[in-house]
Order: sequence, then structure tokens, then C-alpha cells
Amino acid sequence: MKRFLFLILAVLLFAGQGWGATYCIKATGTATKDNAVVADAAACTAVADTAAMSLATFNASTFSAGDTIYFTATGGNFTATVTLPSGGSSGSVITYQGLADGTDGARPIITAAANLIRTNSKSYITVSGFSLIHTGTNNGDIGVDFTGNNT
Repeated sequence: MKRFLFLILAVLLFAGQGWGATYCIKATGTATKDNAVVADAAACTAVADTAAMSLATFNASTFSAGDTIYFTATGGNFTATVTLPSGGSSGSVITYQGLADGTDGARPIITAAANLIRTNSKSYITVSGFSLIHTGTNNGDIGVDFTGNNT
């Protein structure tokens, strides 16, 4: 009986570790971070504006190791720099994922005059699935800005 209780306790203690929340971002989103939680990528594609974060809300939020943040193309283009607000941890990255759910399978488009995606020294991150369009004239600040101290 003691082994059984220990096993139940161990499962409860470790069940949530390594599993993060899943959030949805739309260019036209109006939800708070807490109201932008979705079950998966398909749910993000179908979500209403009132259940997805805006880019401004995303940039001001923090996320936890293991979280996945989906960007959907269904709300139009993102027209400002995407600043990744949080990093993960060893063995538990934060995933920033663009979904190919726009017209004809288009990915989310980020357009900006300076850096399109900034990491701000965040580690243990995965970024994929975006189309980037630089609209500025300064060739020194385009694309993705990876900064850090090599740790």
C-alpha cells in the first residue's frame, strides 16, 4: 500500500513538469495572456480575436519553460518587431511557432523597419515558421537579432 501511495504522489508531483501552456497570438487579437490559452495549433487557427493575444500583449508578457506560443496568419500581418519576452531552460525550451494557416497555407508575416524578431539574450528558445519582410532602409537592422553572451 505504501508503494502505491508513493507512486500516486510521484505521478502528481511530476505530471506538470516539462509540460507548458499553449498560447495563441493574432495580429488582430484582443485577449489578455490568461485568456489566450488554447489546446493546440488547430485551436489557435480557429480562435476568435477575443481569445488571442495581440503582439503588444505578447511583447509585454512572460512565459515559462515548456510553453508554446503559436502565431496565426489568420489575423493579418504583424507590423512591429516581435520581441521574445522569455527563454526556457535546459531540456525545456519555449517554442515560438508560426502556423501555416493563412490563405494558401501562408505563414504569419512580420513586417517592420528595424529588427523583425529580437531575442534579447534569451536562451533555450525555438523560433520557426515566419515570413519576414524588412521595410526599412537601414541594412544594419534587418532580420532576426540574436544577442547574448554565449552561455
